[in-house]
Amino acid sequence: MKVPITRKILTDWGGDRAFRDAEIIVNGGRVVTVEYEPPKISGVLLWNNREFRTALKLLPDGKVESLCPCSDNRERGLICPHVIALGLVLVRQATDPH
Repeated sequence: MKVPITRKILTDWGGDRAFRDAEIIVNGGRVVTVEYEPPKISGVLLWNNREFRTALKLLPDGKVESLCPCSDNRERGLICPHVIALGLVLVRQATDPH
C-alpha cells in the first residue's frame, strides 16, 4: 500500500528537531511495530525499556492529528518524535522494503 507521506512532510509536521529525534529512535531499533490503516498510522516503540503505543491520524487537508500519549503532545500540542518515527519507518519501507 502506498503511504501518502514523505520525509519532507514529516519534517513539516514536526520540525527539524522532532525529525532528528525520530531518526535516533528509528536508527536505534526502537520501533517495534508500525501499521498503516488509512487514515491512521499506529505502532509500538520501546521507550525506557517498556512498550509505548502511539498513533497519528492523517487528515484530508494534509495535516496530522497526533494521538500520542506523551506530554509533548498532550500538554504542549506538539507533533512529537514518537509519531514522526512511525511515519519515517513507513517511508523507509516504501522506498526500500528489504
